[in-house]
Amino acid sequence: MNCCPIQNESQTLEETTKFILVPKHAMGRVIGRGGQVIEALGRPNGCKLEFIRAEENELGETPLKITSLSGNTSDCLAVLGKVEAIVSIIVYFLFPLSCKSKFEVF
Repeated sequence: MNCCPIQNESQTLEETTKFILVPKHAMGRVIGRGGQVIEALGRPNGCKLEFIRAEENELGETPLKITSLSGNTSDCLAVLGKVEAIVSIIVYFLFPLSCKSKFEVF
């Protein structure tokens, strides 16, 4: 049993990448204890999730890069939707007065 898709020499899979800005106070919930949440979001969908801490903006938001290793855009969008849900709950329900900006997807 092969864990990787078989590719012809002429056929290559391109990575699909999406980004979402995650507020600093939501990062811990997205990552989870010991990375459990971020791992559970990415692994079943064949995606790699990584925070790009060097690109944190002046509002304390850090880009989360979601890359589909299979090249399937729907995989990225599924994970993106789950991350948006986590961030929305934190931003709008747990810290409604401390958040001046809305998170962005780009």
